[in-house]
Amino acid sequence: MADDTHSGLLLPDRETSVVDSFTVDLELDSNADSQDTWQPSMDDTDERVGTYDGWSLPPRYELLGAIASGGMGDVLRVRDRVMRRVVAMKLLQRRFSGRPRLRARFEREARVTGQLEHPGIVSVHDMGELPGGGLWFTMKEIRGRTLSSVIQELHAASTPDGWGATSDGFTLGRLVEAFARICEAVGYAHSRGVLHRDIKPSNLMVGPFGEVLVMDWGLARVADDVDDPETAELAPAPVYATRMGEVVGTPAYMSPEQALGRTHALAPTSDVFGLGATLFALLAGRPPFTGPVDDILMALRTESAPSLREVALPSLPVPPDALVDICEHAIRRQPDERPADASELGDAVRAWLDGTARRERARAVVERAGPLVARIDEVRLEARRLRGEAARRLDALSVRASVARKRGAWALEDRAEELEKSAVTLGVELEQAGRAALELDATLPDAHAFLADHYQRSLVDAEARHQSAEALRLEALLRTHDRGGHTAFLTGDGAVTLHTDPPGAEVRAFRYVTTDRRLTPVFDRVLGTTPLDKVPLPRGSWMLEVAAGGCEPVRYPVRIGRLEHWDGVRPGGSAPFPIRLPKVGELGPDDCYVPAGWFAAGGDPEAGDSLEAQQVWLDGFVMRRYPVTNREYLAFLNDLVATGRGEEAARWAPLSGRERSGDAGTSPYVLSDSGTYVLGRDGAGLAWQQDWPVVLVDWWSALAFAEWESQRTGRTWRLPDELEWEKSARGVDGRYFPWGDFIDPTWCRVVETLVEGVGPGGVESTPDDESPYGVCNMAGSVRTWCWNLWEKAGPPVVGGVRVPEMADVEDEEGFRSVRGGSWLAPVRVARSGMRTVGKPGQLIRALGLRLCAAVGPRPT
Repeated sequence: MADDTHSGLLLPDRETSVVDSFTVDLELDSNADSQDTWQPSMDDTDERVGTYDGWSLPPRYELLGAIASGGMGDVLRVRDRVMRRVVAMKLLQRRFSGRPRLRARFEREARVTGQLEHPGIVSVHDMGELPGGGLWFTMKEIRGRTLSSVIQELHAASTPDGWGATSDGFTLGRLVEAFARICEAVGYAHSRGVLHRDIKPSNLMVGPFGEVLVMDWGLARVADDVDDPETAELAPAPVYATRMGEVVGTPAYMSPEQALGRTHALAPTSDVFGLGATLFALLAGRPPFTGPVDDILMALRTESAPSLREVALPSLPVPPDALVDICEHAIRRQPDERPADASELGDAVRAWLDGTARRERARAVVERAGPLVARIDEVRLEARRLRGEAARRLDALSVRASVARKRGAWALEDRAEELEKSAVTLGVELEQAGRAALELDATLPDAHAFLADHYQRSLVDAEARHQSAEALRLEALLRTHDRGGHTAFLTGDGAVTLHTDPPGAEVRAFRYVTTDRRLTPVFDRVLGTTPLDKVPLPRGSWMLEVAAGGCEPVRYPVRIGRLEHWDGVRPGGSAPFPIRLPKVGELGPDDCYVPAGWFAAGGDPEAGDSLEAQQVWLDGFVMRRYPVTNREYLAFLNDLVATGRGEEAARWAPLSGRERSGDAGTSPYVLSDSGTYVLGRDGAGLAWQQDWPVVLVDWWSALAFAEWESQRTGRTWRLPDELEWEKSARGVDGRYFPWGDFIDPTWCRVVETLVEGVGPGGVESTPDDESPYGVCNMAGSVRTWCWNLWEKAGPPVVGGVRVPEMADVEDEEGFRSVRGGSWLAPVRVARSGMRTVGKPGQLIRALGLRLCAAVGPRPT
């Protein structure tokens, strides 16, 4: 929109100006509904002789043309021949030149405006009287747009989703900034004892270079001297008085006291109302009161202004709450409830602007830091990829491979470590950005949400890593910055779904609580009978005891994470996987049933070669409660002897002193005179006991025993897969030891509790070393063989499912997985996530075996 050129008189716009009174004096009535850009006719203008409307202009001024015409005066563009500049001349219209009251009002406008020296008020240069009685004054010519015009364009560019901008760049913030400066200009007038009395958007102007101007002081009143405007002085302590009963101004923007004609009560608070009504129109798209003039005046005299939020146009965004409060404070019905003057109102608006500016800077900080979130995720993902690739390369190499061949994999590991450090640095940078934003605006929701999201992600990671102290710190920070978006997460309740085969099983829930630093299941509630679907359960670790008539009781541990639904759906499935309940008699007295489902594998930073933290699904299986004992192994060897397979028995008999080779070494299993094996001493002179776990057996010996036990019992027994071993030891919640996250050496058989000459001890000698499923001796006593090849990256998990797979029996070189702590190892290696290896032919004094079987009916 092109600029309009104005002087102290602005053309009337869609706001109707009126001078009303109880005696109906309409001398200054101007009900025209003209546009800001309306231009008068030039028919009465003679530029060549310097006359206008029959008036001869002073010789000093050269007429250049007419600018506009208003209610009582016309505005001309003239050249000041002395000062050599173009100015605006306001000329009292000829039809009013003989009316003393209007002449006085015209002169008062010039004198009042001339005494207000402020950048926001147009200065008057000169004034005088023409031959014949014509009055004039000159002032600076102004180019710009009325606030009314700018507001209309801003509203047209806005939607309910957000404020737009005008063609010349006015946004809501910039327009409110202009409004604040208008308040400052009116506040200056108030300090000089002057009331404007006709504040409205069409009397306010914004220039092309950011100027703001308060125009049209024709209805202004000066303190202490209204009846004698010729000699009025500006009073430092204003006391306002005017003729009782007169109503002047624009009804849609005038104060209630103006509408009531209480001219003696007019004060700066009256102009404050007009400013507040202007701000109301800016935010709501309409002034507080609308309709015919009489209706507006009646409403002003009898009603309070409506709530801005209730009458705002639906096409506009919801206005800022704080700005609405400022606006509604300014248009309260009682003058003493409004800001004392325009300066006070301007201060409130300026404070809001300062806060808004700081908020925008704070929001910009958050927006700039936003990409850090994705970058951190990318870096961590790439680090995991590199570590996985390094593990695969190392798996393909022999441990005896040269440094040169390993160097490439090591470089990948080094790069992964650098990326992990980079992720930490980026996390610190992210936190610093959030805090910097809050230093600019302590209440900025975006910054609090930004930090809350970051702390939530970090909290999830800390909890997964069992970093309890760090988790507490992060939860406290999350609570500090949460503004309601994470309430459900912080409450943390989840749900469990459990289906069984057969259905109808009762489910009792035991919450794991820490007692003497051990996780102990304590009865909490009965969940009901299966099938259970989305039964609410607070977050934490639970042991569900599942019991049905005719079936063995089943331990089914679950871990409910924050807002987690433990649904038991197998990867690739669409419904909960029914947990099979073994019938009574299907399990032996030492068979520990591990139901199908998810478990938290790996993720222990203190466990050597721990797997990456991951959720893995394992189908159900049975694990023997104890490692195989010497008593059981003697029965195996002696059965071979009894069936004429003595050479096989000699092959599988434990050896001491060396790796199995052509040299038989020293065996702690001694052939008696009767030809059967009995226990003797090993190479270290230790006398073996029947209830000790068997050791000094190689991988093939372990397979041979499993095959013999399968033939003896009719159930297919095998060595466990290493992930089956880990789930049996840890349960599902990722604990570091079978009983929790704290270790005391007295709870398991480790080197710290070793008594000279005692050895690994009986398998029932450490009852505290028990897993959630009842499997014992997994933290101490002896390590046991697993049946799979050892891979640095861990056993392959496809689509979240691990399908156990035995290593090739013919492979004599590939390392086999070995799991568990031992009586000859320190307590620090008793962690359930600890992974070790062994060559299949190795014989170790702390390495034995344990049996595992698939779930199925136990043969009779």
